[in-house]
Amino acid sequence: MTARRTTIVFAVLAFSSSLGWVLGSELVDRRVHATPQVLDTPARAGRSALETIGSQPLDENWPGVPREIAAQIARSSPLAELIRGLSAGRSSAPANVSAFAGDPGSDDSRGPAETRQEIASALPAIAIPESPASKASRDGTTIYNFDQDAAGKLPPGFQVALTGRGSQPVWVVQADATAPSQPNLLAQTSADNTDYRFPLAIAQQGSLQNLSLSVKFKAVAGSVDRAAGLVFRLQDANNYYVVRANALEDNFNFYRVVNGRRSEIKGSKVKVPTGEWREMRIEAESNRFKCFLDGKQMIDTTDETFAEAGKIGLWTKADSVTYFDNLQVTPK
Repeated sequence: MTARRTTIVFAVLAFSSSLGWVLGSELVDRRVHATPQVLDTPARAGRSALETIGSQPLDENWPGVPREIAAQIARSSPLAELIRGLSAGRSSAPANVSAFAGDPGSDDSRGPAETRQEIASALPAIAIPESPASKASRDGTTIYNFDQDAAGKLPPGFQVALTGRGSQPVWVVQADATAPSQPNLLAQTSADNTDYRFPLAIAQQGSLQNLSLSVKFKAVAGSVDRAAGLVFRLQDANNYYVVRANALEDNFNFYRVVNGRRSEIKGSKVKVPTGEWREMRIEAESNRFKCFLDGKQMIDTTDETFAEAGKIGLWTKADSVTYFDNLQVTPK
């Protein structure tokens, strides 16, 4: 990087620790196309941003400034003025930026809380990603373990939906001493016994066609059903594939759901115990699907219904109370 470009970058990052976190987390997310991570110190945020900025294309209207940063700060007048001044060779920041940033040399008497509030209100174009710390990316695999998410709530990045009839599902993070990944899991706790009722918890990040998708699950309760399922290539709440295990029926089946109507593609008989953690996995590539229970392949079949990419998610049926942990997805 040139000396001027370096100066601009450091000025932007030094603007405030809050801004440093925003730039660092946002740029890291966009640069590596991975799940946004929590940067726990401004220093880490600054280093990550500097490393990323070094290889970003420059914006044609903002000399020395990467396009992604320029687009985000375009509506921030103090920061915009600072960047323009530095790009033009001015060595000092504008007076309003100095006071705004809480510069020790200014006569600004506002406290840290007031400064942070003004920073937040003055930078509306910079979006802080709402990403749970429990969502991690490793070797292309995204893992949802829910361990840093607030108990009693739906985890950030998930949407509740329902196929069929009945009351709305209740998906909440819970602490559980038996969870494979401590301390939390995601539970579907509503016990509406409407038979044709399929609660969904849909992950909102990205869409995939070919993938390896797995989850650990525990069937806890249910008199009509005691089911756990993995959804993929989901187009909406009424169109998707689902592989599911049922502890009342002792089977492991693969279905398509088209316009809200479920039909079996292929099934297998297998013991699915209540109150024990098990793992299911689906390998989807083009029109071929392989389904595994506890590492053993139970289904190998083909289907042409949903060829396009879609969302992934978790699924239950009727009054099933089911626990899930370590939802993992890897693109193929």
